[in-house]
Amino acid sequence: MAGQDLFEKFTYYHDGSISRIRERAGDREVAGFGGREDSVLPDMLDQSDYALGVSRHEVGLPLQAGDFKLVPTVIGTFAYDDMNLDENHHFVQGAGGMRASTQFWHVDDTVRSRFWDLDRIRHVIIPEASAFWVDSDWEEDPSQDVFNFALRQRWQTMRGREGQKRSVDFLRLDTSVTLVNHDVDDFALPNRFYFSAPETQYGKRPVLNSDLANLDLARREQINQTLSDHTQVDWTWQMSDTTALVGDINNNIHDGDISQADLAVAVQRTPRLSYYVGTLYLHNGDPFRKQYEYYQEHEEQAESIRYADSHFLTTGTSYQLNRIYILSLAHQYDIDRTEDAYTQVVIIRKFSHWYGAFSFGVDSIRDSLSFSVSFWPEGTEQIALGSRRYTRLTR
Repeated sequence: MAGQDLFEKFTYYHDGSISRIRERAGDREVAGFGGREDSVLPDMLDQSDYALGVSRHEVGLPLQAGDFKLVPTVIGTFAYDDMNLDENHHFVQGAGGMRASTQFWHVDDTVRSRFWDLDRIRHVIIPEASAFWVDSDWEEDPSQDVFNFALRQRWQTMRGREGQKRSVDFLRLDTSVTLVNHDVDDFALPNRFYFSAPETQYGKRPVLNSDLANLDLARREQINQTLSDHTQVDWTWQMSDTTALVGDINNNIHDGDISQADLAVAVQRTPRLSYYVGTLYLHNGDPFRKQYEYYQEHEEQAESIRYADSHFLTTGTSYQLNRIYILSLAHQYDIDRTEDAYTQVVIIRKFSHWYGAFSFGVDSIRDSLSFSVSFWPEGTEQIALGSRRYTRLTR
């Protein structure tokens, strides 16, 4: 439930789920994490099923103070988990705080450049701030109060044929800093703060069948279970209507290291053809590369530096074969290992008012093959059965 009016003064949000989960390891051996173990055998993992339920409630009071928007907010979360929590199998978390934002802009009518495709510039600045205090009855995991300040900037110009000009964002730059108490040395994953869900979230925590810190999937985009002090910078430069330069940098303030960095070019050559070429850096991003020599020489630091860094070259292309089929190819090359890392082929078929995606993957690092299927109604990809990551190829 999103943005429900409550007594004509408050806004109510609810997000909840009930599930029965079993993590299956199969019969394979899984490379040991941390560089110490040769493998993690399936019998070391509890493969019994368990219940998980989460119910999150949020009530905000939207206020206007001049040009500023203020939203005092209270949040309550109840979670039940009969595997990962203590003997009570549940906990309650409460959070209270404030979101604030404003917006101002400046227009420069003197800018004209045919080379950069600029016709006037409108600079929009959007400051945002969030401050939340969190408490819970789960003693094993201390609550994290969080403060976030973000500065979102947009540079807009007019593009198009004479008489058909339209306003476009040709440059986007978002910067933010997030500070928490109970800061942790979160070495394994880049951190991500969510303006819509600032408090610590709770959800399923897979052990073996998650991607953890590997192959461009080491992100906090699924769930921000813990946060460290960090900064985040994202940018998009729309050089033309068909070519964009995109990138981001995530820096962990706790240890002063860059956790993740991306730089890529995205191109839409025709309505049917698009492609992407980029690089990815992940700090401590390869749990499958052991560092026995490092542990022997720096045993006292072994807990804070566990994995090798990863550098990847990523390419991808999408082509609409006809009105029924779309073909998408993606390949990732491990620069450090000097070998292929991951290859994926996706075929999307349009049915009557439905789409179906059939994905084939080859993971050279894990030495594994994968196949997945997903379906979604045309125009309502939010209720897809299976992964929704391919729905954007049909928009």
